[in-house]
Amino acid sequence: MATTTVIGEVPPYVSDDEMDASEMEHNGNKKKSEKETTQLESFELKLKPKAIIEVLHECGITTPSIHQLNNFLRTIKSTKLDPTSISLGEIEQWCLKSSQSIPESDDAPFFASYQIIYDDDGDINENKFRFFITIKRLLQTASISKKIHADATYKLVWQGFPVLIIGATDLDRHFHLFGMAICSNETTQDFRFIFRALQKGMKKLNLEEIDPDFLIAADADAIRNAFQDVFGEKKMVMCWAHMRRNVVKKIESMVKKSEQEDLVNDVESLQLAQDERIFIKASNLFVKKWSKKEPNFIQYFQNEWLTTHNAWYEGENTLRGRLTLSRFKVFAFEIVEKWSKCYESGLKKYNYKQIISLELWTTGYQWVKLNKSILSTECDNFNMIYQLEMKLELQTLELM
Repeated sequence: MATTTVIGEVPPYVSDDEMDASEMEHNGNKKKSEKETTQLESFELKLKPKAIIEVLHECGITTPSIHQLNNFLRTIKSTKLDPTSISLGEIEQWCLKSSQSIPESDDAPFFASYQIIYDDDGDINENKFRFFITIKRLLQTASISKKIHADATYKLVWQGFPVLIIGATDLDRHFHLFGMAICSNETTQDFRFIFRALQKGMKKLNLEEIDPDFLIAADADAIRNAFQDVFGEKKMVMCWAHMRRNVVKKIESMVKKSEQEDLVNDVESLQLAQDERIFIKASNLFVKKWSKKEPNFIQYFQNEWLTTHNAWYEGENTLRGRLTLSRFKVFAFEIVEKWSKCYESGLKKYNYKQIISLELWTTGYQWVKLNKSILSTECDNFNMIYQLEMKLELQTLELM
C-alpha cells in the first residue's frame, strides 16, 4: 500500500537587508503608537501642549513640534468632542432628546428642564437658552437638604455664557452638588429657572419638593430675588469659605513676612495640578521645600489641605481652560455623573451631624480642666448666650 508523505511548505528566502527594513518599519510603527497613546492619555488628563511635550520627553519618546502636536490634538477633539460651533436649533434638539425620559441608572445625567427662546417670540429681541442638568442620586440628596448654595461662573465657556451651580452643605460643612445649568445670561429669570428646574426634577422622581431654610450665595440681587420668588421669604447668608482665603490668612499669621509671597505663589502653583498623580508629586516637593523653613505652617497645611480636604486642585472635577458651548455640554454630563458616582463608591456621603475630630475633643477636654466660670443667659426658647470669665491669667491664654 502506498504511503503519502506530506512535505511542509518551504518559507521564502528573505535577505538580511529586507529583514532589517522590516524590523525598522515594525519598530517605527511601535514608537508611533507609543507616542500617539501617550499624547492621547495626556489629552484626557487635560494637559497643555507644552506639558504633553515634557511628558513625552520624560518617557524617552521623540517629541513633535508644537504645530504637529496642535494638529494632532485638533484631530482628537474633532472625533471625541462635538464641533466647536452650535446653533440654537441644535441645542434645542439635544435638550429634547436628553429630556424625553429619565434614565434607569441612578448615575446617568438628564435634563430636568430647559427653555429655548428665539428672538422672534413676542417682544424678545435676542436668542436665549437655559438648560439644567442633574442626576437621580443628586436629586435624592437635594430632597434632604436645607442649606442651598447658588452661584455662577463665566470661566468655563468660551462664548461667555455663565454656568450656574446649585447645591447644599451638610451638617459637617461639605458641599453636595444638585446639578448645573448653562444659560445665555445671569439674570433673576435665569436663577429663577434653575430653582424651578430643581423642583421639577424632584417632581419627576416623585420626591417631595425641597423647602430650604436659607440661601448661601454671593451678594447678588439676581440670585436673592429669584430665590425669594421660588421659595418665599427666607434667610440669606453670604458665603466666605474659600480655600485660598483661609490659607492666605494662616500664612499671614504664621509665616515670616519675607516668605509669605513666595509661599502663596507655591500654593497657587500646586492648585494647578491636572491629576492626582501630579498633585501628589507636587505636594511632596512643596512639603520638602517648606518643612524646614516653616514647619508649623506645613503641619497645618498637611493636616487640613493634603489630608482632610485634598480635592481642591484643578484636576479634581475642575476645568481651567475654557471650552466652546458645544463641547462644554459634553463635559457637563461627565462632571455631574462623576459627582454622583462618588456617593455610590462611598467616597462622598451626606452627613446628618457634625463630626467632631479627636483634636477638637482633646482641646475641649483641656479647656474644661481649666475650671473657668461660664454664665448662661436664656434669650428665648431656643437660644442661649454664654459668657466666659474675663479675668484670665497669661498661662490660661497660652493654653487656649
